[in-house]
Amino acid sequence: MVGISHVAFREWVRLFLPEDYPVWVFTEMLSSRRVPSQNLKFSNHLQITAQEREGAPWVPQLLINEERFVRPSIEKLASLSPQGIDINMGCPVKHTLRHNWGVRLMGDPDYAAKVVKWCRKEYKGPLSVKMRLIRTEQSTSDYMYGFIQKLKEAGADWVTIHARYKENKHAGKAEWNLLKGIRESIGMPLAANGAVSTKEDIIFLLDKLNLDAVMLARVVMAKPWLCWSFFSEHKSLDTVHVKAEEHGFSLPDTPQEKGTFYLKAVCFFADSLEKWFASDKERMEKLLFFVTMSHKWFDFGHSYWKGLKSKHTWQDYKEYLKSYASKEPLSLLQRSPIQ
Repeated sequence: MVGISHVAFREWVRLFLPEDYPVWVFTEMLSSRRVPSQNLKFSNHLQITAQEREGAPWVPQLLINEERFVRPSIEKLASLSPQGIDINMGCPVKHTLRHNWGVRLMGDPDYAAKVVKWCRKEYKGPLSVKMRLIRTEQSTSDYMYGFIQKLKEAGADWVTIHARYKENKHAGKAEWNLLKGIRESIGMPLAANGAVSTKEDIIFLLDKLNLDAVMLARVVMAKPWLCWSFFSEHKSLDTVHVKAEEHGFSLPDTPQEKGTFYLKAVCFFADSLEKWFASDKERMEKLLFFVTMSHKWFDFGHSYWKGLKSKHTWQDYKEYLKSYASKEPLSLLQRSPIQ
């Protein structure tokens, strides 16, 4: 997620991920035009956490559309020992489309396959592609099948499909019903993404549609306990350990408990930002963006966001978070705001 899944977020979210069941965590999109010139020691975009250095699975996601940037980008990223590399062909943002990458690559299957082939030539580890559904004169399923087959032949190991169309961006209901048929046709692993907001959604995608994986995005900001809850449902609770328990967190049940969990978790997110970003301006921008994206899930969330937005210093931000968390005024909405 652009502006979200940076190093501080990845450190924070691992507090709530089961240590016994590795969960892959992806970086925000990295531009292949910029990566070659970025310094591994000083660029926040290329920083990795202590857990990732010790082997916790993480995957950089690359925007690519020119061959000349592939080798230097992949060489630099591979030096950090990621679990794999993901190619983004799903971003619908305007400035991305202007450069003929992101979801625009899906309009040219042959060129998209070239991008995968360039990467496969330089990288021997797991290689995936993130994409969206696309409307054409063909049926969506037929087009997706043909498109993915070209990527598979070019060297992709698996794909993730955000089950919305380009024009939907991040709004509206995802068309999960199309994914089962696509998975059965392509003969390679498929992960589902888009509008996943509950434990029941994850179970449906994995158990009912028989998909291989589920990628969570914006929901994790509001419900950082979601993976913990899912694994506890599928395994004995005694075997699921998360670091957050060491800080007094427990799985929430009621809407009020979930609101309290969220507020406390945001305080920990602020601590992680303080650790990784030296500039108060950067910390404030990233924290405000996080709350802007996540407050919509909660009753009175707008009041929480508005109060934070009115503060002017990093210290004011931290004091506000702690004060608000002590009041326990939020409760989780019954309806997901991303449907």
